[in-house]
Amino acid sequence: MNRWACHDRIFHARDEKGNSLPPNSIGELWYKSQATARAYIYPKELNSTIFFEGWYKTGDLGKIDEDGYVYLLGRKSSMINVAGLKVDPAEVENTILKIEGVKETAVVGIPYAMSGQAVKAFVVAFDKLNEMDIINHCKKELANFKVPRFVQFIDKLPRTKTGKVLKKYLIN
Repeated sequence: MNRWACHDRIFHARDEKGNSLPPNSIGELWYKSQATARAYIYPKELNSTIFFEGWYKTGDLGKIDEDGYVYLLGRKSSMINVAGLKVDPAEVENTILKIEGVKETAVVGIPYAMSGQAVKAFVVAFDKLNEMDIINHCKKELANFKVPRFVQFIDKLPRTKTGKVLKKYLIN
């Protein structure tokens, strides 16, 4: 989690309806400053989804504490929607990384008829682990809807040249 003090911008954490949230509540970060753009020239159709009355909707999830420090927690678009409940892939990934023998992991949402999306974990392991090792550990630490329904062991995660995991290749 990263923390910034921003003195030249006004930040707000907002809920899905655009209402300002109290300190330490997680929501989408919106900001405005004198340097904030007011609209895109191209493509114009994005303006209504990104700008609102001088505010810029970042698409980042975060919170702002009582002292005005901004905490960046992830991307709104990466959230997994399980029957209307939001799952942050990073939370599930951090839980799986606590398991002895796990080298790395990536968590994605996949289409699932029962709930819209299901949580799927891709795991690279040092040691011999099985699907139930991962699921049982997650059941101890996470709410039931956040527990991976599917676990797939792979040799390595697909990455960009700079090391970022390419989750889009895991979904397809």
